[in-house]
Parts: sequence; structure tokens; C-alpha cells
Amino acid sequence: MESQTTTLPLKQLVFRAELRSPLPERKLSLGAFHFCPSATSALPLSSALLSRFGVPGTLKMFGRLLTPSREFICVAAGGRLATYAVVNVGFCRRYAVEPGAILLCNGWTDPQYRGRGLMEGMLARAINHLIARGSRIFYMDTRENNTAMRIVIERFGFGPPVSTIEPYD
Repeated sequence: MESQTTTLPLKQLVFRAELRSPLPERKLSLGAFHFCPSATSALPLSSALLSRFGVPGTLKMFGRLLTPSREFICVAAGGRLATYAVVNVGFCRRYAVEPGAILLCNGWTDPQYRGRGLMEGMLARAINHLIARGSRIFYMDTRENNTAMRIVIERFGFGPPVSTIEPYD
């Protein structure tokens, strides 16, 4: 009789930091950083968004950017998104955050650009922009096996995880 091994799903680790000083900004190896606090500000990225998300996903992203609590950050290169993340202001559907706290979430880097520090460079620029705007409390979450992201989170001054949640896609 064969034994079956059950693999438990990886947990999502939640990190919190209070940041008052700007972070060092790693030089971007390619592309340009974009901070889009509104749908209008994301319009110049339409082609890159369509390339990554298709028409339905791009329309969904623009819809989200019509709310004051959602923003979009990315590094675009050659008409494509090299890396991106979503900024939620004061809310998270998965766990509680303080009013006005910033959640940097749903980050992704194109596989051909991984290992170049683009996510770290993008997040540092976004955090610095948000600190200059008056934000102080930041949250990030990542899968427990995402070593690269956990290193970035530690470099940015986030302590140990404040909670663990079920993974999401």
C-alpha cells in the first residue's frame, strides 16, 4: 500500500512597519518608475497594461483606480510592465489595517527581469513618495517561501511577521 503525502498550502506572512525616513533607492537597471494615484495618471501606461492584463484586466485596473483608496505603481520598459504592485490606502480585504495605513500588495515581476532588483527599487521609490505625502504605517505580505521578497521586506525595516493568513492568488 502506497503512502500519500499531503502538502499543506504555504501561508501568507503579514509584515508591518512604521517608517518616517526615506529608504535608500536602488538604481533601476532598466525602465522608468511610475506612481499612478488615479486612472487618469495611468492612461499613458495603457499599452503596457493591455500587454500584461488584456482588455478585461486593464478595465478592471482602471476601475479600481477610480477610487481614492487604490493606486498603482510600476516599472515599465519597452512598452511592457517589468514589475508592478498595487497600493491600498487604509484598507485590506484579507486583514485589518489602521485608517490611512498603506498596504503594498499583489506585486509581480516579469520572469525575464527577476533578480535585477526592480521590485526593490520600485517599492523603495513608492514608499518614499508615500512618506513624503505623510504616510507612516506600511504593510506588506508575501508567501512564506518567497525568500527574495522577505529579504527586501527586512531591508526596508519591517520586523518579524505580525500575523499569518491563508494564501491567496
